[in-house]
Amino acid sequence: MQFFVSVDVGTSSIKGCIYDENLSPLRSYSVEIPPIVNDQGYEHDPRLVYRSFTDVIKYLVKDYDNKITAFSFDTYNHSMILLDNEDKPLTNLITGMDLRAGKYVHEWQSRDDPIEIYRETGCPPLFIYLPTRILWLRKERPEILTKTRKILSIKDYLMMQIFGVPYLDYGTASGNGILNIKKLKYSDRVLSDLGMSESELGILVEGQKVLERLPKGFLREVNISRGDVALVPSTFDGAAQSFGLKSLFPKGTINLGTTAVVRTLSEEAKVDYNELMRFFCYYAAGGRFALGGSSNNCGSLLKWLKGTFFESEETVAAQTGLSAYELMDIQASRAPAPGSLIFLPFIHGERFPFRSSNLAGVVFGLKSHHKRSHIIRAAMEGVAFTLKSICEALSENNLSLKEMSIAGGASKSDFWVQVIADILGTKILKPSYADNLSCLGNAVLAYSSLFSEPLEKIKYENPIEKIFCPNFERSCIYDQKYHAFKTLFSNLKVLFEENNR
Repeated sequence: MQFFVSVDVGTSSIKGCIYDENLSPLRSYSVEIPPIVNDQGYEHDPRLVYRSFTDVIKYLVKDYDNKITAFSFDTYNHSMILLDNEDKPLTNLITGMDLRAGKYVHEWQSRDDPIEIYRETGCPPLFIYLPTRILWLRKERPEILTKTRKILSIKDYLMMQIFGVPYLDYGTASGNGILNIKKLKYSDRVLSDLGMSESELGILVEGQKVLERLPKGFLREVNISRGDVALVPSTFDGAAQSFGLKSLFPKGTINLGTTAVVRTLSEEAKVDYNELMRFFCYYAAGGRFALGGSSNNCGSLLKWLKGTFFESEETVAAQTGLSAYELMDIQASRAPAPGSLIFLPFIHGERFPFRSSNLAGVVFGLKSHHKRSHIIRAAMEGVAFTLKSICEALSENNLSLKEMSIAGGASKSDFWVQVIADILGTKILKPSYADNLSCLGNAVLAYSSLFSEPLEKIKYENPIEKIFCPNFERSCIYDQKYHAFKTLFSNLKVLFEENNR
């Protein structure tokens, strides 16, 4: 019997699953990783992340420690950590939620042709990518760069802890804006613009291929007694999730987690024809590419709302057995559908398709009769309108998504998923394992790599728990409200930029 250990290192938690040779989940476990938040910074303690990473593995392998065949893991995208000459961290892990490099996006654009860089890397000028972060550090923290030997992401940082070598899969590397996605090598053009060399970065490897056997020291650390365990690097969390769902174009995936994402997997690298560069194109694994857009504001927005307006729900939750988020769901469902408020949800700036760290949250149309229920519903609608904007950009590039599957922690809210279905006007499928699909995707890639089995021929159970069909009447009303959402954003865009000068 073959057993696969899979770990998903996300922005808010580290999840893990162990699967048998039929890719059926046998055990799962998760731990939260609290962020370090200050001003516009959003970081993780790298030592805590590694300790939590190994703790999850230890829990999973109990009773299976001598039966593990392969290990695979994904990590969140758009991260950065600096290491010194002794490979010790000079910084925390800087996440994709960190806005501090935003003021240097225009400087990066002025150094080279942003359209050409986008066509080569699949990444438009944006605060989440490495080039703007390097400019930020040079301007504001030059003393750290002078001590820096390696500039890594969370993936190659963890690989270095395991192997002593900073291996980095092409997929995660492509999410940092420095990979030529067609040649699968670091972009000479970008490195030249930044005055950097490949020796400062992770060592590139394919994610859908056995890399090495796990070293004995790491096996002992995580209590695996079997000495021959293959490591398959996998890819970044979003692509792993899409592999778990088999979301090959024209099927798509919606993720509702800390961030919100729409993506599909394609055998062709494709970027936006429009110079607005409204979606990304990252390498995924096995010759496939992840096309789509991500929003900084989803679970992070609800968490802020909970802490700001719904503190009393924590007390009520303890008495009722419901979570605070479930109580917020109930309140939102009591507001009229569609709501009368328009909520621009950009409290953490925005990635796609609007691309600016200077954007902010706005509640438009607030009157004395409005309650908390109206605000929470409007926030959910605002996230859905952002997803609709990404879908529109894909559709204009002949990438219309015919069927959507949904995943991520916030997809537990049937109410929110129905709002999204109504706004997109698209049927949405929710699988039974919606919260662990990245882990499943890692296991699928490991299985394919070990047994040389094409992904499309691998069979496993992932039953559909519920289907959400759009309500035609509500969809028509939401179309009008979406037009108002875009008009409001368009009228405020200049003010957002001026307010942050």
